[in-house]
Amino acid sequence: MPDLSASNKETLFSELTHAKGLKRLVTVTFKTGQEQISTMDALAIKASLGTDLMQPLLSDPRAVFVVLGYASKTGSPQLNMRLSQQRANAVMNNIQIENLVRNPVYSLPMGESTLFGSGKSQNNQVAELWIVLP
Repeated sequence: MPDLSASNKETLFSELTHAKGLKRLVTVTFKTGQEQISTMDALAIKASLGTDLMQPLLSDPRAVFVVLGYASKTGSPQLNMRLSQQRANAVMNNIQIENLVRNPVYSLPMGESTLFGSGKSQNNQVAELWIVLP
């Protein structure tokens, strides 16, 4: 987490160590070299935030969101780190601006990945939205 301030790292670490659990809400896919969220993925984000389980969490300031941005190995490591940050930021902005989430949100670039499949590079062009359960 190279771009996260020391105080934000400390806060996030504290939230994670005291959390009851983590839950992945949605995985957003991106086209090669892009960081724009598709209409379909924007609807999926909205749906994941609109569940009965989420409603009490959205009014609990202890519930923290973490967005992990990834890139495929296409391109340079520096470009992929920047692109993964842009993807994470795009999802963060969507939940804060479009969905009016007021909980703390951290966007973290993960850079290049084969975590989601080494056979197809586009499988790794994603951002994951997680919630840290208080």
